[in-house]
Amino acid sequence: MVVLDARDLDGTPAAIEAALGRVTGRRSMCALEALTEAAPGLFIIDTLETVGEALPWVFEELLARLPAGIVTVLAGRDPLPSRWRTDLEWAPRLRLVTLHNLGRTDAGSLLAGLGVHASEHDEIFAFTSGHPLALALVAESLRNRAVRFDRLPRGDIVHSLVSCFTQEIRDPDRRRALEAACVVRVTNEPLLRALLDRQDCYGLFRWLRERSFFETRDDGSCPHDHVRRAVLEDLRFRDPDWYRCLRERAHGFFEAQAECSAAANEAAQIASIYDLSFLHSHNPLARRFFDWNRHLPLFPISPTADEADEVEAVLREREGDEAVRWFRYWLERQPHACLVFRDHDNRVVGYHCAPMLRAEEVDTAVGDPAFAGARSLIASRGPLRGEEVVIVTRWWLSLADYQAVGPVQSRMWLHMVRTYARTPNLAYAIATFRDVAFWQPIFEYMGFSRTDVGDFALGSHRYGTMHHDFRARPFRDWLHLLARREDQTSPVVAPEAPPSVVVLERAAFEAAVREALRHRGDARALVGNPLLETRLVRERTGASASVQARVGRLRACLDAALDALQSAVGRQKHARAVQAKYGRNAPSQEAAAETLGVPLSSFRRHLKSGVEFIVEYLWQRELGMVSGE
Repeated sequence: MVVLDARDLDGTPAAIEAALGRVTGRRSMCALEALTEAAPGLFIIDTLETVGEALPWVFEELLARLPAGIVTVLAGRDPLPSRWRTDLEWAPRLRLVTLHNLGRTDAGSLLAGLGVHASEHDEIFAFTSGHPLALALVAESLRNRAVRFDRLPRGDIVHSLVSCFTQEIRDPDRRRALEAACVVRVTNEPLLRALLDRQDCYGLFRWLRERSFFETRDDGSCPHDHVRRAVLEDLRFRDPDWYRCLRERAHGFFEAQAECSAAANEAAQIASIYDLSFLHSHNPLARRFFDWNRHLPLFPISPTADEADEVEAVLREREGDEAVRWFRYWLERQPHACLVFRDHDNRVVGYHCAPMLRAEEVDTAVGDPAFAGARSLIASRGPLRGEEVVIVTRWWLSLADYQAVGPVQSRMWLHMVRTYARTPNLAYAIATFRDVAFWQPIFEYMGFSRTDVGDFALGSHRYGTMHHDFRARPFRDWLHLLARREDQTSPVVAPEAPPSVVVLERAAFEAAVREALRHRGDARALVGNPLLETRLVRERTGASASVQARVGRLRACLDAALDALQSAVGRQKHARAVQAKYGRNAPSQEAAAETLGVPLSSFRRHLKSGVEFIVEYLWQRELGMVSGE
């Protein structure tokens, strides 16, 4: 066997010839003669990527003329250029092999060969995921430090891995592109442009794809898990501001993608929400409850009769006959909320039931103990107003694992986030659990609150509930709360109280709007208006906005309502009356009527209609039925 490591060569035919003369002991011969006389059964060229411009010489002058019987292995980090992979002469003679992480058995053999005791193999395998370089670095560190693996400073290993992967990256743009790609699940060119805030990313994306430690998937390119982990741990330590910047840009990109996807395109919206969720994959608490190891595409659809029977059998086994009764009840009354999840083989793997109810519907559904609990919970928090609704996740289960952590449960959670985002005037989200104590940490992490007011009994078992008040923390602010928790290192999350949002009944809301119109031009007078604390204002400004920012937002809401009034068909007279009365330096009603050239009685009628339009428009936005600008 002859092994030529091209790492330290200058990439010229002369340097390769000289190196082969040294390793074969035939310095006076040319490379071909040296190899022919040595007649090795195996000829290996390692670190092939450093050969560079001499690669055509290697193929055409060296390998093409080797005598029969010599097997050549070309090993390198970068893919072999397509010129040789597609050449009619060379393609049949080449066998391309991609090396992946080692399995547990092979990793154990490698560690044993490197002198690591078998008792430590499992723990080391879990840390390295079987990455050969990581295994070798761990073994080297154990030899040098003469300690057990659980006493080994792991930061040194991570630093060594980063150095191995990035030591040849001298271009700062390429290094930043690598860091950006490690933050997100997969990278494509539009995403890379957003993360780096630059338009020309074609060359950088192509360079990433060509790295040996990147793999190409259907939706983009991504680094191997160990590379990702090493680069991110190094980046968080070395440049935390850039790390946070990348995450913020990723959030903005995925939120925009989810919003601009057509409502009917569930797959596109779920993909964006999944990418958002992946930003939590390095959080120690989130990793315990969400499965990012397998992105399992599942397809929610109403169950057939046979599939309903299959789900019913699981519920009867897990929860008893009474649960089956309510399963049939909701399947009949809200079939669109009762979905089975199928995998690519069209097998049913999960069931999700999340009825959406208005106030009067909650009252009629209290025969189901879960909704009796929901009504008690809502009564303790504040009643539903107008067209506001509550979503109660009645069942969410894997047919194989019930409510255990796994890819089916994870996929259902993505579906629920999409449902929350797409539901107008959503006031409450309530989730039910057979083992609420187990799931409570991750749901508190996600901004849900635990109270036993909504708990209920079914058969001999008591079920727990958790809830989120979307009036107090609207959907966008809720996403921002989750973003703030991504980097939290503690496995325990202290519940964070939502902002104090005022929930006004219709009459009080109307009075506050009329008061705001009267003082529209006086910022000091608007400071005390209760609308500043309502969902109408808070949903866009966020929980930490200053009073001045909220006053500005309230004025923007009033302006949007006035614009809508002016644009409405047949409402021009009403709009002119409102503008004349409540515009800057507005005169008295008599003077305003005279200015418009209408009788005072007509002016008052137009003003009344215009104000009623504005109140109704803002009320619909308060309930979430009309989106803001």
